[in-house]
Amino acid sequence: MHLQAYLPFCELNLAFPGHREVTRYRRELDLRRAVATVSYEADGCDYTREIFCSRPSGCLVIRLSCGERGSIAVDASLSSVHPDASVQSDGSRAIRLTGRTRTRKGPRNWSGSWEGPGLRFEGRLTAFCEGGSCAAGDGVLRIAEASAVTLVFSGATSFLNYRDIGGDPSELNNRYMARVSERPYRELLDEHVEDHKALYERVSIRLGGGRGGRANWRQAASDGSARTRHSGDVGPVARRVIFSVRPVFAHCVFQTGRSAFQLARHME
Repeated sequence: MHLQAYLPFCELNLAFPGHREVTRYRRELDLRRAVATVSYEADGCDYTREIFCSRPSGCLVIRLSCGERGSIAVDASLSSVHPDASVQSDGSRAIRLTGRTRTRKGPRNWSGSWEGPGLRFEGRLTAFCEGGSCAAGDGVLRIAEASAVTLVFSGATSFLNYRDIGGDPSELNNRYMARVSERPYRELLDEHVEDHKALYERVSIRLGGGRGGRANWRQAASDGSARTRHSGDVGPVARRVIFSVRPVFAHCVFQTGRSAFQLARHME
C-alpha cells in the first residue's frame, strides 16, 4: 500500500524568560470545546495558555494570560526543517516564514516523489498584545510586560490540485488573517466552539445502565433488532446496538466529522 507523502511545515517555538522553575503544572484537553490548556505557577504568578485550531478562521490561536497585569514576557519564533526556509519580520508585530520544498527522490508510485522545485509555503505568526510592548526582529517576536497576548498562526502552500502547484500562499494567508484581525479573543473562541459543537454534540453514548441494560443489548443483537435501522424504525435500543455491533463504524463517524455521511454510504 502506498500513501502520498506528507512533509512537516514548521515549528512554532515559545520561550518564556525566567520560567526556569514552575509548580502546579497542569495540561488539559477539553473535548467538548476542542481547546488544549496549560497552566502553571512561576515566580508567584499563575500563567495560563489556551490553544485551539479554528476552522472558521483557518488559523491556530494561542492565548497567553496571567493573574498579574504586565507579567507576560515571551519570545516567539518559527523554524523549519526545509533547507530553503527563511524567516523575516513582517511589520512590528508579525514574522513570516517562507520556503519551498526540494526534489524528492523515490520510486515512481503513490509515495509522492517528484522532480524539480516542489511546493512553496508560507507561515505567518502575528501577536495581538494587551499592554506591554511587541517588537519583531531577527525572525523573533519579542513581547514584554503584557497583561495578555493572543498569537495567531496561519499557514498556506501553493497547492491547487495534483497538476498545479502554482498557487499563492501569501494571498491565502492574507485571507486567513483578515478573518481574525482586530477581533477580540473571546469572539474567536466562541466562534470556534460553536463550530466544533455542531460536530461533537451530534451523537452521544451513555454506557452502563445496570444488568438489565446489558441484557437488552444482548437480546437486541441476538434477535436481529439491529436490522430495524434499515427500515427506518430505529428505537433507543436499536441505536445503542448500532454502536455495539459496529464499533468500527461508530469510531469512523466521530473521526471523519464533516464527511461522515459519505463514509456511511460505503459501509452499508
